[in-house]
Amino acid sequence: MAWAVSDKIPAGISVFGLSLGNEKADDAIAQLEAKAQEREQQEITVTAGEKEAKTTAQKLGISIDARETLAELTGFSLNPRRIWQHFANHPVAELAVKTDQEKQNAELKNIANALNTDVENANLSFAQTEVNVSPAVSGIQVDEAKTFQKILVAWQQDELTVAADYSEVGPKITTEQAEDEKNKLAQPIVAGNVQLKLPEGTLEVEPTLITANTTFDNSGDKLVMNTNWEEIAKTLRQSHQNLLPEPVSASFAFDGGVPKVVPGKVGKTIIPQELQKSMETAWLSANRQADLTVTEQTPEFDDQAASGMGVKEVVGEFTTPYYSEPGRDQNLRRGMTQITGKLIKPGETFSLEKALGDISEANGYANAGVISDGMHIDAMGGGLSQVCVTTLNAAFFAGLDIVEHKPHSKYFRRYPAGRECTLWTGTHDLKVKNNTPHGVVLWGQAEGGKMTVKAWSTKYWEVKESTSDHRNIVKPKTEYRLDRNCEPSGAGNAGFTVRVTREITHDGKPGEPIDWTWTYQPDNRIVCGPRPKPKPKKKQTVNKEKSAQSKNKDAKAKSDKSKK
Repeated sequence: MAWAVSDKIPAGISVFGLSLGNEKADDAIAQLEAKAQEREQQEITVTAGEKEAKTTAQKLGISIDARETLAELTGFSLNPRRIWQHFANHPVAELAVKTDQEKQNAELKNIANALNTDVENANLSFAQTEVNVSPAVSGIQVDEAKTFQKILVAWQQDELTVAADYSEVGPKITTEQAEDEKNKLAQPIVAGNVQLKLPEGTLEVEPTLITANTTFDNSGDKLVMNTNWEEIAKTLRQSHQNLLPEPVSASFAFDGGVPKVVPGKVGKTIIPQELQKSMETAWLSANRQADLTVTEQTPEFDDQAASGMGVKEVVGEFTTPYYSEPGRDQNLRRGMTQITGKLIKPGETFSLEKALGDISEANGYANAGVISDGMHIDAMGGGLSQVCVTTLNAAFFAGLDIVEHKPHSKYFRRYPAGRECTLWTGTHDLKVKNNTPHGVVLWGQAEGGKMTVKAWSTKYWEVKESTSDHRNIVKPKTEYRLDRNCEPSGAGNAGFTVRVTREITHDGKPGEPIDWTWTYQPDNRIVCGPRPKPKPKKKQTVNKEKSAQSKNKDAKAKSDKSKK
């Protein structure tokens, strides 16, 4: 009898809803494996509060070992209890559940991330003159291990919706606390304008200036208001220049061609901490007014510093001739005005482009001739390259470092070969560094067909310059262009290569030398149009009379020869 029932499932056994009683072991295992595979892929919903996450037993690494589950219910045995199970209705045996720890941990992390809710403290914010309250939100923290056990039990019982095991975390700053801070702290700020009294007048402060520069920090256990008083003080100063003037640094101007120190001016400034105190007083006062103490502010570069620059003599000077043309003359004079009085402090680098400012009609410049793509055309600021050339040479002979310059592509006779430069906004600039312990002040003038730039300082460098002869000379040729914007022009100067060197010394010690080599392109003649086709060669014609005479001479010569 024991042998007869050894390969069958006891009567009445049910697993995962399958009735397996009296089934052969192999058939029961196959059915259970198929059912388990189906159940492992069924979607499980895990909830926490109003949130939910979707998963499966397979993703969680849960599986059923069908053979092990049914092993205790089959097999040969003489135990009367085991024999009796085959004939009596009996509940299901315990499932043999297998778990993959790596999969389990990874999927539980995904579930927790989907269900966890960060606690949010209540907060305040400004929108113009409105105060907004952001309500507090309680947090949710899922216990991954306990949640897994709940899922495992529910899944075996065919329950596919499981409430996660979690705890709620309350906020440190409640909505009620934020509402209280709104009434006590924020509402007085937006209640209206504030008037700050100065000895010279009154500063009118609108609430939007404060709210635009204020935020609230809710990261701790109470709300903290952060206001950028430095930015507010800066804005008030800009809008009340008559009451809060900026300090003006000492500068240099020329009187009779000689530099003089123009005294600086003391300004008035707001101390941010004082501004905060006055504003807080005004917010709590009935008339929203308070006194404000301001402080005098001395310029960074004062009269004493200017006088100590050692600006007393001309240390570099250069003059270039120019032809007169209304737009060009305007640009040259404007350029001289812009550089005159410019101070280059020891170690500073002067930028001609920056000194000249915006090259526009609004800034005093005009259209005049320039070279662009090898053609002579008109453009805004034409002629300013001459300002570049003359300033470069004044700095060159003062011994200053020439940090940046770009010679013209074609040579102009009014400039020193190899020691000149072009200027084009954003592309080519002249930059000069003051490599002396003294200040350098520039002066410039364009009058009577001559432009002169002088560098005033205290003589520091001994300068020795050398320019080579022109070599590799290339004569100009004719170019034919089909460009729509072509401008015709006659041939100019030849191209050539030239070398310029400079040595500087101070008390016998050498400074940084200069060794420049530059090749100029020939200034070709520009013809707007196609290259003309070559003329056809003329055919040679033979004079018939001369040809006949030639034949007669040949015949006579033969006759004479035969006679001999």
